[in-house]
Amino acid sequence: MKPKSFTLATALILFLAIFAIGGEPRHVLLFIGDGMGEMQVEAAELAKAKGSGEKLSFREFPVLGWQRTASANAKITDSAAAITAIACGVRTNNGMLGITPDGRPLESIAVIAHKAGWRIGILSSVSLDHATPAGFYANDKSRGNMSAISRQLADSPFEFFGGGGLMGQKADDSSEDNLQRAIRNGFKVLRTRDALAGARKDERILAMNHRLSGGASLPWALDQKDDDVRLSEFTAAAIRRLEGAPFFMMVEGGKIDWACHSNDLTAAVGDTIEFDAAVRLGFEFYKKNPDNTLVIVTADHETGGLKKLDKGNPSAVFSTKMTSETLSSLLKKMQSENADFAKVIALVKDEFGLGSITAEEESRLSKAWIDSLSGAETKSLYGRESPVVSVANCIIAERAGFKFTSTDHTGVDVPVYAIGAGSENFAGSYDNTEIFAKLRDLMKLSVASMQASR
Repeated sequence: MKPKSFTLATALILFLAIFAIGGEPRHVLLFIGDGMGEMQVEAAELAKAKGSGEKLSFREFPVLGWQRTASANAKITDSAAAITAIACGVRTNNGMLGITPDGRPLESIAVIAHKAGWRIGILSSVSLDHATPAGFYANDKSRGNMSAISRQLADSPFEFFGGGGLMGQKADDSSEDNLQRAIRNGFKVLRTRDALAGARKDERILAMNHRLSGGASLPWALDQKDDDVRLSEFTAAAIRRLEGAPFFMMVEGGKIDWACHSNDLTAAVGDTIEFDAAVRLGFEFYKKNPDNTLVIVTADHETGGLKKLDKGNPSAVFSTKMTSETLSSLLKKMQSENADFAKVIALVKDEFGLGSITAEEESRLSKAWIDSLSGAETKSLYGRESPVVSVANCIIAERAGFKFTSTDHTGVDVPVYAIGAGSENFAGSYDNTEIFAKLRDLMKLSVASMQASR
């Protein structure tokens, strides 16, 4: 979608972008919102505009394209196959990472660029050995082989990794753990804001927040505390470390996907806005270096089948005071105590943030609590939760003017926003493998014949 307003600042940005088009990028910043389809962007922008009057930065970019996301063996991709297509230019089967369907290893755009002298940064709000970040440095027949993938990170020659931790930190064979392996291989491990600020330009950095949530991820945006290092801060540190030479960096907002698997619009909006804070730093870098910087914002796929309703108030998502993950934990304790529904309804109204509810909403919540007491759970890819949480999330989404139609990935095309040198190449509609091909050509990289022909 195009921006809905045209300000003097927007005009200046577009003016600069016009002159940058057709240039040769020497700084490439690729931002991937995992699971972030068009409607996730729309919901976050509408909510943010209602709350602060600001829009998402990348919706101001002058180039809009669309990528098709099917994998080699399914119409609906998973993140491993999707990122293999984006990073390596070859479609593979779901679950496979950095290899062809018949098992041949592929080199990612980051690996190829590093061999050509580019500095590389890989960042994510989820664990750094999760599928999307791993697609830029690892090769494995299964994204679930976390220890083997984590070991490949520890052995990577890249300059900067930042965000979450390592799910596969413990070695499979009980030998040296992979974090210690990374340190032995020359990485400096940083865990605080002050440590990041003091990092030297000649150090290879493995930075992670001092406090990690489930799945070795950064805390949800809604749960972040003052001393938590945010994705945007890791992004700023990565730019400081990489600038001064050609560089490629990938920044993933990974928990947007997790939220959409749980149909939690509040968490999805919160983490999309947090993701945009990282994009803004890339945008600022572009504005200082418009002739040779390319910024791309896209997704690997859409999650949740989010649809827009005819009416609603998008800022309703800001009434929620805790994530559905936290609410589910509280409800499980109440379930073990066989608590009265009156206590449950007080919790979701006051602490979760539903406020006043209609008779119909109360009836739905009551039925969900009865189901909970009988042992029912709502399952999603990243966990299980109380049926009450599912209903509460549904109510919040409806109030905001949206509705999830799935708890899984979908096969819809996802948007590609671009600005800067060579950005015009990302307009139109194309397969996700073309992102690799376009970057390869713009960055003037030589690649193996198998990938060059794609």
